[in-house]
Amino acid sequence: MSTGTATGMLRKGARALVLAAGLGLALGPGNAPAEPREDGAGEGEYSVPIETWRMDNGARVYFVHRPSLPMVSVRATFDAGSARDPEGRHGLSALVARMLDEGVGDLSPDAFAREVDGLGMDFGASSSRDTFSVQVTSLTSEDTEEQALDLMARALRDPAFPEAALQRERQRQIISIRRDREDPQTEGVKAFFRAVYGDHPYAHPGKGIPEHLRGIGREDLRDFAERHFVGANATIAVVGDLERKEARQLLADSLGGLPEGSRPEPLPEVPELDGPRQVFLERDVTQSHVLMGQPAIRRGGEDYFPLLVGNYSLGGGGFASRLMGAVREERGLSYSVFSTFRGLQRRGPFVAGLQTANENLEKALEVLQGEVTEFIENGPTEEEVGAAQRYLTGSFPLDIAGNKDIVSNLATMGFYGLGENYLERYIPRVRAVDGQAIQAAMGGRLDPARMVTVVVGAKRPEGFEELETGQ
Repeated sequence: MSTGTATGMLRKGARALVLAAGLGLALGPGNAPAEPREDGAGEGEYSVPIETWRMDNGARVYFVHRPSLPMVSVRATFDAGSARDPEGRHGLSALVARMLDEGVGDLSPDAFAREVDGLGMDFGASSSRDTFSVQVTSLTSEDTEEQALDLMARALRDPAFPEAALQRERQRQIISIRRDREDPQTEGVKAFFRAVYGDHPYAHPGKGIPEHLRGIGREDLRDFAERHFVGANATIAVVGDLERKEARQLLADSLGGLPEGSRPEPLPEVPELDGPRQVFLERDVTQSHVLMGQPAIRRGGEDYFPLLVGNYSLGGGGFASRLMGAVREERGLSYSVFSTFRGLQRRGPFVAGLQTANENLEKALEVLQGEVTEFIENGPTEEEVGAAQRYLTGSFPLDIAGNKDIVSNLATMGFYGLGENYLERYIPRVRAVDGQAIQAAMGGRLDPARMVTVVVGAKRPEGFEELETGQ
């Protein structure tokens, strides 16, 4: 199984980048580039010709013809992330992702692996809070793509979920959870989502809970697959060396075999926070780990682009950001500090975070809270807006440089209903943002008086409630 990796901004401190990736948090079209163009890209210069259609079983298809290499990448995305884990079965979506390459039908796990290797294809499944994704990449020669897509479709229609593999992968997932408990960053992330989302499905821990995992059997996995891996719940992204007619036939002969089914009921709305909350987890560490935030934005919201540009200025731009200047460069309180948003189907979180020496915790909290509040209330300077726009428009071409970059963007666009012209409009919409729009968006989405602050450290700060490990 291959797991999805979260996107991040360049020029963050290394540990801040790792933490943001662990949170699965980002705004932006795709993966962070290696080095952006400083002058930005011209409007329309990097538009991607996207074709769409709906299959007979209800699946929505987003297709881009890219003949530069004899390869094709296909990603099927379902509304089946950890937020869809049944009560008492937290970790089910992640466990299905671990198990999806463990044989199909009468093919054993070893036989499945041999077929994947023999075709020279990549096969991977991953689970996030909102989505469950399966992706294959293969050559487009000698019918290799047909065999690869057939194997992908069989894995979705008829996964074997053998008992021996289930016992092994379930135990590995439990061991992974136990190891996470030794990582203060990961513990902080889990505590943050519990504190922010309470009883909402977004509070479900992605890997689950050991007690829940021990109760998951083959029938749970089969029921999950049968309920969610259906056409009406699927967004299919295809990028590569295929003509539209070939792509339509290829999908009809493979993923067209998924039953139509139906989409799950919409997730409940995220409740408003009553006020601030301060949570502490005691750990024997020399560095305190801080996360601060609240529910903020749905993916595709009207103020997405003002928040994208504004967040770069606040804490998403590494050494170009205000937080890095105030916390690290001016006061030396932390090696790294960041802020980010995560747009989800329902309101995903805004998060600002840092790591600091235990003796600097009180001051670091004061500066972090003060800088975030000041930015929410007054917004960025004209110079900060310009710098963010130059970076975001300059990095955009590399965000859509490769087939896998494009297929990732297509999957996001389709799943969240961002519109077929999202990539074409990206640069103009970034350039249209001004400081007033950022201030309005930040002030409309964030309330400094309702921030949730989580500290993982050696000493409980005054006013913080202690959160037990099992909570």
